[in-house]
Amino acid sequence: MSWKKERTKIQIDCPTDFINIKDDLLFDLGLEESIYPEILITNPGSDFKYDKSSLNNEWCKDLKIVATPSTGNTHIDLDYLKERGIQFYSLLDDRKSLDKITASSEFTWLHIMNAMRKFREATNNTKHWREKNNEENLRTQQLFGKTIGIIGYGRIGKNVSKYAETFGMNYKFYDPNVLRGKNKVPNIESLKDVDIVSINCGLNDTSRNLITYDTFKDFKKGLVVVNTSRGEVVDERYISLLIKSREIYYSADVIVDEQNENTPFHSELFQLYQSGKYENLTLTPHVAGVTTDSQEIAFRSILDLCMKSL
Repeated sequence: MSWKKERTKIQIDCPTDFINIKDDLLFDLGLEESIYPEILITNPGSDFKYDKSSLNNEWCKDLKIVATPSTGNTHIDLDYLKERGIQFYSLLDDRKSLDKITASSEFTWLHIMNAMRKFREATNNTKHWREKNNEENLRTQQLFGKTIGIIGYGRIGKNVSKYAETFGMNYKFYDPNVLRGKNKVPNIESLKDVDIVSINCGLNDTSRNLITYDTFKDFKKGLVVVNTSRGEVVDERYISLLIKSREIYYSADVIVDEQNENTPFHSELFQLYQSGKYENLTLTPHVAGVTTDSQEIAFRSILDLCMKSL
């Protein structure tokens, strides 16, 4: 009689097409995909939130671990997992691997460059190369000597400050969770003299609607605001008013309530962008972390965390 070791059941609700050896990797770890998993891996790009309504089902009766190859966890009901005694892991549990992932930091800088130099408009205006007003309409400012204000001084915020210094810029940062540091300011109002604001904080009860009515009232007209954190950090109604009045240039990789089945059509920012009327608004579809190498690092990290806990 042959003996076969039973494999741990796993369900993967996130992209894995970037890992050519995924099946071999799962096999080597003693895992096999199943609709009745012990381990569930999902990311913020999922179509719905994993909460009691989706996890209190027959298919989850053996569930021991829920993990996400991301730092965000708003797509998972952590209170319900705790109630069920289900272990939760995210990339925040593997700082060593997280430090190797720079994709979101790089994409944040891309948004900054695009907004400051009107790159999107420049590419759209190539066909008007010889027209008289083309250069005037696309005239911008260099980054050298400018000041950037960073809201949230974690991994991404620190990378942005390094990029800024490389470009000959000055920086200040606001983060109530960082007790001290070079160029730390006590509140957002202390950033009012900056040319650019980069929002890089995580989403929690404190940061939700952190940017709301009158936050930027004393800031420079023409302020560039970049948000690659979470849509809920800003009040979209307030930001939309500033965009309509052309008081700011808003460039973001996120909108509110991205798990909404009507995404992105419920978002006022998305509607403004779709109208094509506002050259001071750029949106990308939450792809800051979408690179093959960063996603593979994240996926392998999460698998490793899960296996170590079994």
